[in-house]
Amino acid sequence: MSDPTIARRVDVQIFIEGCDVTKDILPYLLSVSYTDNEEDESDDLQIKLQDRNGVWRNQWLNDILQAALANITAPPYSSGSSSSGSSGNSSGGSSGGGSTSGNSSGGSSGSSGSSKYMVTAASGLKARSRPGTQYYVYGTMAYGTVITVQSITDGWAKFKYDGKTAYCAAQHLSRVGSGNTSTGGTPARGSNSGVATSDLSVGDAVIANGRPQYTSYGEGTPGAAVSNYKGTVTKLNRGAPYPICVGTLGWFAESQVVRGDDSYTHYSSSGNKGLRIQAVFVRRNWHSDGKDEILETGQFELDGITDAGPPSTVTIKATSLSYQSSVRMDKRSQSWESIKLSKILKEIASRNGMGYMFLSSEDPKYDRLEQYRQTDIAFLQQICHDAGCSLKCTGNSIVIFDQAENDSKPPVREIAKSAETRYSFSTNDSKAYTSCTIKCTRSNGEVIRATAYADGYDSNSKRNKTLVLHRNVNSYESARKLAYKMLHLHNKFEFQATITVPFDPALCAGCTVKLPSEWGMWSGKYVIKSAQHRHDSGTTTQITLRKAIS
Repeated sequence: MSDPTIARRVDVQIFIEGCDVTKDILPYLLSVSYTDNEEDESDDLQIKLQDRNGVWRNQWLNDILQAALANITAPPYSSGSSSSGSSGNSSGGSSGGGSTSGNSSGGSSGSSGSSKYMVTAASGLKARSRPGTQYYVYGTMAYGTVITVQSITDGWAKFKYDGKTAYCAAQHLSRVGSGNTSTGGTPARGSNSGVATSDLSVGDAVIANGRPQYTSYGEGTPGAAVSNYKGTVTKLNRGAPYPICVGTLGWFAESQVVRGDDSYTHYSSSGNKGLRIQAVFVRRNWHSDGKDEILETGQFELDGITDAGPPSTVTIKATSLSYQSSVRMDKRSQSWESIKLSKILKEIASRNGMGYMFLSSEDPKYDRLEQYRQTDIAFLQQICHDAGCSLKCTGNSIVIFDQAENDSKPPVREIAKSAETRYSFSTNDSKAYTSCTIKCTRSNGEVIRATAYADGYDSNSKRNKTLVLHRNVNSYESARKLAYKMLHLHNKFEFQATITVPFDPALCAGCTVKLPSEWGMWSGKYVIKSAQHRHDSGTTTQITLRKAIS
């Protein structure tokens, strides 16, 4: 809550490895840009800073990365004094699930004292108004979300969510930082005998040797062997044969891992990739009622840093799907038999340490699919497009959804034409189809054929264009539904628009908006293809729209 007497404004908060570094960054901040995409493309986060005195290039950047891993804030060079550790709770409200690693926090009754924990639930973790599954759900926190827990009592963790006191199941949390685990670990074993998972926490420095596994239970082909690899623990799955995930390499057995020296974490221009970054936009007192509205970007991984001038500027770039992640880098060959799309999604997300959500009423089943020398994400995109579905990666999760179903959602906003609104519209009907036909010849000789028609279809028109696709379907009804989906996917960019408005946290990719009659021929219902929220001298939201197809 804000003071109702203050002027309305938009603030931004920055977190690195769950640590709030906003106060230290603010004197140098030029802009923060968060781009949220509807499908296929990764979300993007960029932080641009002025560096006239060279403090970022020569000292500050390394210090803040070191401090974030140590769970404290870096020294504020603007004042020349030390800064105490800030709370930095970031209760990420982004959609998406979580990794399948079942590490638990233990949550002993009556434990207290603020500590940082990471969400490890398989499909995200609900933040509730009171301790108990019967109480109201404020929202769902995605895998990887870092929160500051005030206390844990009877298996329920107490924390702040969007400024409100909330509770979540402590068994789906893992303590972040070095030292003890959430259950109060014992001293580490000697370096020659490995280290027990009970002695480790996510973020601990370790040294790994041997061949990493793709999953904590050893399924799949092991990765390339490493020797004295220095990294940090990114996930834990206590009780599994390979319970320790190190960096982005994969899972190791306890005997393969020893504690590392924290002093090695000196980040170079290439060694800092993979660091977790989050941003939060807060619209304060916008309606003069003292209420705040929050837009959380979810979890990003540091992908690169650019240093340019004059004037000297540093740009920190982060992505929702790291270019170094196994789901994007490792090419695989695999046969999939008698399996549904949702099951393929679950297996791919699980072996890459990611969350997943399947948001489609139709779940195609395949007799056989071949993944041949393809990355997991490319293979998944291909079969999604063939099935008339869409794919999005956000918050370390993979989401598959039905765009036709998504287009039918009610609008979150009606955007009026005003002096504050910048806009651009375009149309391209040369590539639009008037109908789509799905054909399938079964192994027994049966031919299945179904056609879907666009609104206003005229069978006598000489301008009709039919899209003919050959797909493997089991029935006329499934062919008809697929024909409708494919017609929708190919025609969705017939009408497009770009509109810039004052910052609005409700405008997110995938949501629908309404343009009223004052927009003339452009009025109607649209889907947000991408939303870029930008904070600099002012704070704006630029949305790219496509016409919703009913």
